[in-house]
Amino acid sequence: MNFEQLLKRAKNKDPEAKEQLYEMFRPLLIHQAMISGRFSEDLYQELSLTFLFCIDSFKIEKALRLIKDNENRQKKSKNKGMESF
Repeated sequence: MNFEQLLKRAKNKDPEAKEQLYEMFRPLLIHQAMISGRFSEDLYQELSLTFLFCIDSFKIEKALRLIKDNENRQKKSKNKGMESF
């Protein structure tokens, strides 16, 4: 299953999908919960709750449209560069 499918399942309240996403991003959450080289359990909990909330509020269709637009711009830019040769 790809990331997009996993995110869609998680947004549809699939607890396994949410858990998989959480596990994917857990190292980042742990890293961000470090303050002056020490792990902050309170910050980690807040980051974890915020992450789970963001899954529910994430606008996947808008994000996919932005990604596609960006890819199209990159292709056009690349093709323009090739024309100069």
